[in-house]
Amino acid sequence: MGFRFLHTADWQLGKPFAGFPADLSASLREARLTMIDRIASIARDEGADHILVAGDVWDQAMPSDRVLLQPIDLMAAAADLHWWLLPGNHGPAGPESLWQRLILRGLPANIHALVDVAPVAVSDDMVLLPAPWRSKRPG
Repeated sequence: MGFRFLHTADWQLGKPFAGFPADLSASLREARLTMIDRIASIARDEGADHILVAGDVWDQAMPSDRVLLQPIDLMAAAADLHWWLLPGNHGPAGPESLWQRLILRGLPANIHALVDVAPVAVSDDMVLLPAPWRSKRPG
């Protein structure tokens, strides 16, 4: 039997949308959050139990607690799905990073932070080989 997952990236949650009027900026930031439920719906419709977000979940390396935790709450509410989150250049993994904040806080069982360069067994048939960004400009 095959393994089905939904692949996405570059959500850039918390993006300030500078240069837009304040009310439009707020609406654009909110629209990025609402897409989490849409992605969950698409995954279910397509028979995918896993969603891989391949980098840049957040737009900033140190988002506010609200910006950091709102999407976690939305993904946790979709408890029938597994969310695999990979650090990107906008929010690299490293000491005192947003990823460390999440790990120290404790992630729900269905949300997985791919912060280590090590194989991760997703199922008996699937292994992820994460390559998380460690800095904004790694070289």
